[in-house]
Amino acid sequence: MTVTPQRLSETQWRIPLDQIDRHSAAQLADALVTELIACGYPAAEAVVGFDAIALWGCPDEAVLSAALSAIGAEESCARLPAAAPDSDPSTPSPHSRTHELPLIVTPETAPDLVTVAEALGRTPEAVLDTFLACTFTVAAVGFLPGFPFLEGLPETLVLPRRANPRLKVPAGSVAIAQRMACIYPWESPGGWHLIGRTPVTLFDPTAMPPARLRPGDRVRFVLREESR
Repeated sequence: MTVTPQRLSETQWRIPLDQIDRHSAAQLADALVTELIACGYPAAEAVVGFDAIALWGCPDEAVLSAALSAIGAEESCARLPAAAPDSDPSTPSPHSRTHELPLIVTPETAPDLVTVAEALGRTPEAVLDTFLACTFTVAAVGFLPGFPFLEGLPETLVLPRRANPRLKVPAGSVAIAQRMACIYPWESPGGWHLIGRTPVTLFDPTAMPPARLRPGDRVRFVLREESR
């Protein structure tokens, strides 16, 4: 499989990664930045998206192509389809990390749980039990620093986003919308349905790496005693 960078601006590129799992994509992004810095581009930065790596800081296509070759990008992208042509890139790698995050569910921390249950024709307890049984995969981190988009929400919990987004969603809020779950690492506007809150810090600018969760990581939520 050929990995062909697509130029978006003078120094920005989109590098498609069809069929590669999230964990491997994150490893490739790290290796690519390391290689480009070694080639004299200290401002290189890469972010993993749902089906591509977004890259900044390299204006030279020849250097970028050589860096991709040096880190074996084509071989990495070909490996998964060769082994399993129908594989979903959201499938966790056996090398990805698993995080168990505490979930606090009270009327204050889960203001949408009752309305979500009503919309789905279920009880709040049933919605919560289904959610807690899920193992999510971090598909991408973005929107806010440390904000994880979590794949793995079952069909029985799928709802559209709120018709009226909130101007302020508390930090740590755990929410669902459409086919995903998420965690708000900062207080911010948001249109997802809030069904709990975690006290875990998701982004620490003094840490390395600053984001706790990375694409390909698995996430499970564990109910805290003070809930319900």
